[in-house]
Amino acid sequence: MYSSIDYTPFLTEITSWLEQNLPGIKWHGDEGQARCPFHDDHNPSFFINRRKGAWRCWAGCGQGGLKELAARLGVEPPASIMRKNEDPVTRQKIVATYDYVDHDGKLVFQVLRYEPKNFRQRRPCPKGGNCGGTNSAGKSICKQDRDGTWWHWSLDGVKRVPYRLPEIIEAVKSGLPIFVVEGEKDADNLAALGVAATTSPQGAGKWPDDPEFNKYFQGADVIILPDNDDPGQQHAQKVARILAKIARKIKIVKLPGLPVKGDVSDFLAAGHSKDELVAMVEQAPFYDPNQAPEDQEQGQFSGWSGTPYCVDENGYTCYRKFLQSGEVELIKLANFVARPVAEVIRDNGVEREITFELQGTLAGGRPLPAVTVPAERFATMNWVSAAWGMAANLEPGTNAKDRLRHAIQCLAKDVKRETIFTHLGWRRLNGSWVYLHAAGAVGADDIAVDVSEASLGRYALPEEAGDLKRAVNWSLKALDVAPPEVTIPLFAIVYLAPLCEPLRIAGIEPAFVAWLAGATGAMKSTLAALFLSHYGCFNGKTLPGSFKDTSNALEKKAFAAKDTLLVVDDFHPVASPNEARKMETAAQALLRAYGDRVGRSRMRADTSLRAGYAPRGLCIITGEDLPAGGESTTARIFAIELKRGDVNVELLSELQNHTGDLARAMRGYIEALAPELDNLLDQLKEAFGVLRDKARREGQHGRIPEAVAWLYLGLNAGLDYAAKVGAISEEDREARLKTGWQVLLELAEQQARRIEEEKPVAKFIAALTELLAAGEVKVEPLPAAEAGYSEPQNFLGWKDHDWYYLLPEITYRTVTKFYRDQGSIFPVTARTLWKHLEAEGLIFVAREGNRMQRTVRETIAGKRQRVLKLKANTLDEK
Repeated sequence: MYSSIDYTPFLTEITSWLEQNLPGIKWHGDEGQARCPFHDDHNPSFFINRRKGAWRCWAGCGQGGLKELAARLGVEPPASIMRKNEDPVTRQKIVATYDYVDHDGKLVFQVLRYEPKNFRQRRPCPKGGNCGGTNSAGKSICKQDRDGTWWHWSLDGVKRVPYRLPEIIEAVKSGLPIFVVEGEKDADNLAALGVAATTSPQGAGKWPDDPEFNKYFQGADVIILPDNDDPGQQHAQKVARILAKIARKIKIVKLPGLPVKGDVSDFLAAGHSKDELVAMVEQAPFYDPNQAPEDQEQGQFSGWSGTPYCVDENGYTCYRKFLQSGEVELIKLANFVARPVAEVIRDNGVEREITFELQGTLAGGRPLPAVTVPAERFATMNWVSAAWGMAANLEPGTNAKDRLRHAIQCLAKDVKRETIFTHLGWRRLNGSWVYLHAAGAVGADDIAVDVSEASLGRYALPEEAGDLKRAVNWSLKALDVAPPEVTIPLFAIVYLAPLCEPLRIAGIEPAFVAWLAGATGAMKSTLAALFLSHYGCFNGKTLPGSFKDTSNALEKKAFAAKDTLLVVDDFHPVASPNEARKMETAAQALLRAYGDRVGRSRMRADTSLRAGYAPRGLCIITGEDLPAGGESTTARIFAIELKRGDVNVELLSELQNHTGDLARAMRGYIEALAPELDNLLDQLKEAFGVLRDKARREGQHGRIPEAVAWLYLGLNAGLDYAAKVGAISEEDREARLKTGWQVLLELAEQQARRIEEEKPVAKFIAALTELLAAGEVKVEPLPAAEAGYSEPQNFLGWKDHDWYYLLPEITYRTVTKFYRDQGSIFPVTARTLWKHLEAEGLIFVAREGNRMQRTVRETIAGKRQRVLKLKANTLDEK
């Protein structure tokens, strides 16, 4: 840096000389401002102090003293300068001593700081004053100070080392960042905060391009903090260029709010903390040696080079308006700087949501917390106050808002872009199938998966399958932990789940829910968790879903749990009618979602429809009872009954200690499926059709043979995999498949009976029969045509030898109340019930005009009545 001289005795002569050579110079005290004679200067950028003789062009033409200025102008300097001693020998006071030591802590040389500000270097005389060393002028370089120590006041031939070298070496070993500053005072102030900091001797621009000096920064993370002036910026660029060859990462961090020539010591003296400094470092971009150095005005945001934006000295984001006069007016946009650090695409397999991650710094240097902004909200800039509070303030006007938006986007050229998948299961990436799980993907590296929003973080498969034969043997042992009618469908659904994707493509996606029902204490949750452990780390207390979740939450989980198994736990009776209704509603929503593979449509803010969250995997529900929803609901269930004592507790405990093997077995299964997935489509479609026809029984609901076919596909896939890894023989596989088929058919028969019992007609007849048998309702003999009658309490109608003549509305209300009192619901309306009764030929219908009436007019005791005319044997046989 140029050292100024005191020219006070020669001010008149120097002033005259300057005004002669710098036409139009304007004085403000001793400070003069003029158009620079070294470039086409429309906005005066040349400044000089006539008392000190120091000049500088702020446009970058240079700086120096009067002799340098005269030489650049090609004129003679003032005569007084030639007479003045520019480097008078004065006695200066030492105010600080900085020791430069080697890696062992041995003193190599010292830097002394004087007042008035000046620096000199010295090193210990190796011979205690008897070295005889001289400089080029023949004068001794060895002098003794007041305490008797002999020093060489020259560093000629001395090996340079970084300041605070032992601490630097230790920090690099520990992986801690190294802060590079311009002066020893700055390094000491940072060291007092517990930060590893260093500098080189002799100030800005003197960093040695010497491999011996720089070897200590091999593999280091380097943070360069430049002083707030041109030499400081140039020094930072020089250090970065040199260290970029060997350092791991480099950042150049311009501290906000510094005065001209200010440094990190000024930053700390202004009240800023270590935490604030660290936050700014984290927000700063990494140094790119291929990128041009930033403008001084534009701070550390290299993306603003070539744009009309900059950061002013107070830390405001500004728009640079170029005036016709050639001058530049800085228009403030906001009292903060916002910088994009990541563009994240969250891909759920149906929609892609783009968000921007930004960091910020408030004017004055206070870091602002990182914020994630949805892409559709970014341009509005309304997120600023919501994320950063009232202190972060935009200037008024729509222009300021739009320019700030543009300024931020100008910094996004090299921003990190990342895709995060927010679902589990199969995805085709770069032409190949990969299986996503909470810890990454099977079949690909460096895949980001985040299913935390759906609370599916436990679905994490191991990194390797390991010993597959051992792992699959443990999976097969799960078949013995309870009776076959319980474990076979559970094992089948575990290995069916990863086949959902090819079955979906083939148009035969599974459409049922496995319902594990049993009394409290039967260990339903524990058993479900054991089988779910094929997909991650679960126990009876950590199942992914329960009926305490809202319907919306369960819908989102079913959507995200693609090609895997979701367990929803604990459908149970509750005393509160309101809570019972909520639980029943949630169960019905789940059953219809999985049974129909549809999700509720949603509307965007712009009134366009967005895709619904349809389930994309399989589901097991555990409950103390089956839901009361009628024939349609029961048809969507494949029920599995678990009784107390069914579970082999000893084997269960053994399996719980080897759940890692269950997950390894699943990883191996998925690895085997991946290259064959496309080839499975036709095979699965053909097999499904054959199995469904084979399982079909006359009079059964059409969903039952489909569920049997799907489960058998899963059972066959799991056992085929076990045979291929050598866990079972081909004969054993065939025997297990034969047993499995019989078990599934028996369960199907049981399910068919449940569905039959849930038909509206069956429920209607069952309710009336029970009410009549209990005497809770009355049916009187049909009176003679002219006879009178009186209606007893709870009267429903009359009967004769062939028919019941029931009052329609009263009868329907009585039946629905019967089921409501049991905590259930009657599944259809009266009109629909009459249709079902007609379809089964149980009621008399009559044509009235052009309409068929299912409730007919009869004259009873001389009075015309509309009745439901039900065949007598319908109830009497019961």
